[in-house]
Amino acid sequence: MNNTPIRILMSQLIDYAGLFPPASLAMDKAAGCYSQCRRSEHGWVLGRFVVPVSRLGEFGVAAAGLLPGQQEEPWRLSAIAGRRLDLDVDAILDFNERYSGAALIDSIEVKAEHPEEIHEAGEILPDAFNAFYEIPIDRDVPLLLAVIKLVGGHAKVRTGGVTADLFPSASHLARFIQSCRTELVSFKATAGLHHAVRGRYRLTCDETGGTAMMYGFLNVFVAAALAFVGAEISETVQVLEEQEPQAFVLSPSGIEWRGRKLAAEDLAATRCHLAVAFGSCSFSEPISELQKLNCLH
Repeated sequence: MNNTPIRILMSQLIDYAGLFPPASLAMDKAAGCYSQCRRSEHGWVLGRFVVPVSRLGEFGVAAAGLLPGQQEEPWRLSAIAGRRLDLDVDAILDFNERYSGAALIDSIEVKAEHPEEIHEAGEILPDAFNAFYEIPIDRDVPLLLAVIKLVGGHAKVRTGGVTADLFPSASHLARFIQSCRTELVSFKATAGLHHAVRGRYRLTCDETGGTAMMYGFLNVFVAAALAFVGAEISETVQVLEEQEPQAFVLSPSGIEWRGRKLAAEDLAATRCHLAVAFGSCSFSEPISELQKLNCLH
């Protein structure tokens, strides 16, 4: 059923970033995987295909035989901008015209460390794009979010990476989530969220590589939902640091975390207005973990 809590929480939640570490797939492999995931039983969880603007030409070649026909929904893409945003916008507009009906870039992701960079990007980007500004969360978060709101954008937070130092502290991440709620700025997360629940996992596919304590996507999105309905920052930190899978209980009416209940309408509002997506270089791993938790069948 489309209105079950897990459907509400997970619908189009995962933006597929197979081109990026640690998967780092070749373009043809990533495009093929995205195509296969779209047609799979759990294709409703899949969001956009994430691709750098600099590789759009390569994408066009790799996806030529995979893109849908006129009777199907087009692929939605999120483009990672480079240093020349004005040129990237031209490339995106050209791409959308060339692949009209088959693929559509409707989201663009931009790195910005200072308010001035957000202002400048906001003047360049067309209103038709969903603009996500990746900002540092260890300083000036309310100011940066206020500027993002001013230019009509969304925030992006990096929740991990291929080295342990790329994972933000729970206090910084909680402050970011709470600030987004206060400023009424929605966000997407990226990196380090392959797993459902927080724990110590391998940083890369290499078995000889190191490990790190990683956030689970249930931690992040349940924390966001609780913040949305008024939880204090201390509780947000506790949810982010939760390592017990059984602490998250799915019911026909919502999701519960250690006695704190989130109704289906709370989850829907959170997905619409606060926590909208996360990027992952794996689609199968999050799905598999939800199945192990008996959240998906």
